[in-house]
Amino acid sequence: MTTAPDYYKKIISCKENCPEVLNCNVNKKLEPRWLPRGTTSRCKPGKALLMVILDNPGTPQEIEDTHYQGKSESELADVAWQFTEAVLEYNTSKPNRMGAGTSPTHRNLMRHLAEHVFDCPKEEVLDKVVVTNHVRCSTEIDFGNIKKDIRLKIGTTCVEKHLLDEIDYWKPKIIVVCGNPAKETFDDLESKNLINFSYIAVRHPSARFKYIKERKEQFIEIGKKIKSFETTKNIIKKA
Repeated sequence: MTTAPDYYKKIISCKENCPEVLNCNVNKKLEPRWLPRGTTSRCKPGKALLMVILDNPGTPQEIEDTHYQGKSESELADVAWQFTEAVLEYNTSKPNRMGAGTSPTHRNLMRHLAEHVFDCPKEEVLDKVVVTNHVRCSTEIDFGNIKKDIRLKIGTTCVEKHLLDEIDYWKPKIIVVCGNPAKETFDDLESKNLINFSYIAVRHPSARFKYIKERKEQFIEIGKKIKSFETTKNIIKKA
């Protein structure tokens, strides 16, 4: 199992009082604790080809509570990191670990990354990509249904406080922002000159109907960029 990086352990100890967040155990009988979730990778620091940034984690799964009980903050970081890995790998040939469930978002994302971006087995995706969220905590209601001004307050706070350090740690070659809420946050930060990197906005993996074809085409184009980067890198090495 992978171990969470030090920056992620700092996220676990964050006590920012953001509105609307659901930052405690599902089981109300357990002591409330801060559980930022939804980030994982098996990349080496500075070697990530791609970072995929979603809105925020989905509703906490009850099985998570059984893994978090009795853990220190440092141990919580490792468990949260590993649980997200288990969720993303739910539909691969690997055995289902930690009792993790899945969702259409995870299924679609892993399929696009395996088939349209990296052209590799799903089991190898997390060796090449960092999957994360621009907001680290769940919310009581779907993040996209929260008022825009509150979404931006939560999003910009979390990006500036945590995600910028995460991007610096991984140094991804390409950054992909999925969904309108995350795109709004990044557009707002860019308009204020608070970020100095480029990003590609795509439809969220859970988007349905008319957006399915568009999303597939967007991921195919990202795959072409990745392949172009790898080809250029190989040419430089040979030279």
